[in-house]
Amino acid sequence: MDLKDTGGFKVVKYKNMVYNKKELKIGVRIEMEHTKSKKVAEKIAKDHLKEFSNYYSKGILPMEKRLKKLNLKKLKGGIKKDVKI
Repeated sequence: MDLKDTGGFKVVKYKNMVYNKKELKIGVRIEMEHTKSKKVAEKIAKDHLKEFSNYYSKGILPMEKRLKKLNLKKLKGGIKKDVKI
């Protein structure tokens, strides 16, 4: 596999799949919120990356950032954090 095919990113192979190392590292860190096992977190991250190669950088991280902004705006407007909308 040529690095041009991967956008120039370093990649790792797992069960005939190729993963962006940066995405995988981000994914493991995020999935460690759900488990104490790095091995399990890596498996979960790889499962997500199998479906969407940029699941963390273009999906989860931007979504969390937008939600935090939205939550801050609502808090400033007097809406309590635990109120469902």
